[in-house]
Amino acid sequence: MIRTAVCAFVLASVAAAQTPEAAPGRLAERLAGSYAGTEQATYGASLAQIDFRAEHGGTWLHARYRSTFQGAPVHSFRMMYRSYPDGEVRAWYFNDKGGSSEYQGRFDAAGMVLRNFDTEGRLLALQRYLWTADGYDFALSTPRSDRGGLDLFLEAHYARTARAGAFGPDPAALDVAQALPYSVYLGEFAGKEKSADGESQGRIRTTAILDGGWFLSEYASSTAGSVVYSGTGITRCDDQGRTLLYWFDSLGRFERLAGSMDAKGHLALRLDGAGKVLERHHDAFVPGGYDFRIEVADGSGGWTEGMTAEFRRVAERQDR
Repeated sequence: MIRTAVCAFVLASVAAAQTPEAAPGRLAERLAGSYAGTEQATYGASLAQIDFRAEHGGTWLHARYRSTFQGAPVHSFRMMYRSYPDGEVRAWYFNDKGGSSEYQGRFDAAGMVLRNFDTEGRLLALQRYLWTADGYDFALSTPRSDRGGLDLFLEAHYARTARAGAFGPDPAALDVAQALPYSVYLGEFAGKEKSADGESQGRIRTTAILDGGWFLSEYASSTAGSVVYSGTGITRCDDQGRTLLYWFDSLGRFERLAGSMDAKGHLALRLDGAGKVLERHHDAFVPGGYDFRIEVADGSGGWTEGMTAEFRRVAERQDR
């Protein structure tokens, strides 16, 4: 399941993993915390809460959002932001309708602008953030349906609040998730990992989020009691066992792996831009857990073993 340890142990040494490529990003320093506000959208006024959490030493900023309209849930999403010293920002968005998208843009002392484009380069969404003394002003513009260009869809002011971590589990997510093949990973697993760098101890916790078709995995690998590599995985699974994993690690890297599941296990592939398989990630289900193996393409049509692990359940599936 966890294609996680891949990047650290196969593509970089443990020593490299101990020193991420960049210091904690200024964006995480600027936004980390909890916010609440009233939104004005095309459908009316809604109330929203947002938590921003710095993860993996501040390399990533993880946002959790939920809004209500007239007391009923309207929308929820997760978003992962990666900022760079020169002000560049990349972000990935996952919503409660099963959708996902990627944004890019910049931030500075005044605010941040993020844009989402389709595969042909057309602008699909524009997010504007303006920093204020107590939080930030936000505006979302989306395409006009009739004449091109963008129209304002939503604007809001989000102010800092003391209700840090006030979110509970996503409503009804677990009920939906339990009917999907990926539910075998719900809960917490731990075990011994082996790679060319030696042995380590891995631990991974997976919960159902948003509409229940998304799964959030939080992973850490340790040697001598110290975490040397960590990551956040957000996986989409359908009722046929087809999976798509988005992986964000402590080295600041992003990877996407597509896979499929059956009663015996899970196979996921990491591809290059031309569609060539670079890595194969196997989970073989066994009583109480799963055995994990990474195989890396050797460039001549063969495969070399990059990592193995034996993960066993240490905590039951998530609470409601």
